Amino acid sequence: MKRRQSERVESPVVLVQGFGCRPRVLGPLERRIGKVLGRPTLCPIPGLGLGDLRDSAHELVNAIEASASKDGYQRFDVVAHSMGGLTATYMLKHLDQGRRIRRVVTLGTPFGGLSAAWLASLLGPLGGSLGQIAPHSRLLRRLTGAPVPAGSALVSISGSRDQLVSEAAARAGEGPGHYHLDAGPCNHTQLVIGAVGFRRIEFALAVPGLEVGGPIRARLLRTAA
Repeated sequence: MKRRQSERVESPVVLVQGFGCRPRVLGPLERRIGKVLGRPTLCPIPGLGLGDLRDSAHELVNAIEASASKDGYQRFDVVAHSMGGLTATYMLKHLDQGRRIRRVVTLGTPFGGLSAAWLASLLGPLGGSLGQIAPHSRLLRRLTGAPVPAGSALVSISGSRDQLVSEAAARAGEGPGHYHLDAGPCNHTQLVIGAVGFRRIEFALAVPGLEVGGPIRARLLRTAA
């Protein structure tokens, strides 16, 4: 049922899992967001596999538009783990372009690529998304080089014990609308299920003013120190 315009609607948090995972891995995060922030959540992508990440991004934006039409939501935040963050960032920068998405928060996302991705060449046409995360791939250059749409923000979060995606590789880019948080001694999995990772996610979703830039950037980076 659509909500009346006069009713206050809490914007939902869209959750996107990483490569080879199902939405159920996000269950602890989903429950935490509902309990602590009191916000509804959506997990619209059934799985991320070897296909083109851009196809998953189209699937994601279509699911968000369907929710907006059905449930009356106007703005959404997205929290995405690992390779799911590439899908969410492509959606924000190249598809949605700020129409619905307020913030994208990425957790251990390989914006700088993964050196092991060269193995995708052995898979031929099945390489798909693995080839897209090779260092300096065309897709990664498009993601890090494109601006964040006005009225939106992109917050990348890294863990110092993440042996899959380094802090440098997890940074989404530079320029207006880009922010970065260090979650401290978290590994790749703890970023999405650990207590410290939860606190960083909650902060990134709740801190006011990211979409307008300015001095809030320094505040965010100091908080991460």
